[in-house]
Amino acid sequence: MKALEIGDLPRELTCRPKANVGFVGFDPQSNSIHSAVWQAFTSNRGTDRAPISFNLLPEKHLFPKPKPKHPSYEWYVEK
Repeated sequence: MKALEIGDLPRELTCRPKANVGFVGFDPQSNSIHSAVWQAFTSNRGTDRAPISFNLLPEKHLFPKPKPKHPSYEWYVEK
């Protein structure tokens, strides 16, 4: 590993991040329509397009529960 100079940032912090897109319930191996959609999204992604990472997620994938939204800003005001 190359030593960094003062003011230099590691490569992990300077690279352009990829957006993550997940497909839930897709089965491109056994469903031809799913396969066509998957190929349309993942094939021939040119360098002029935004870098996106596509993932297949299982149908039973559990997403984290969203935090409840507060109805007003009164919650932030000290009393």
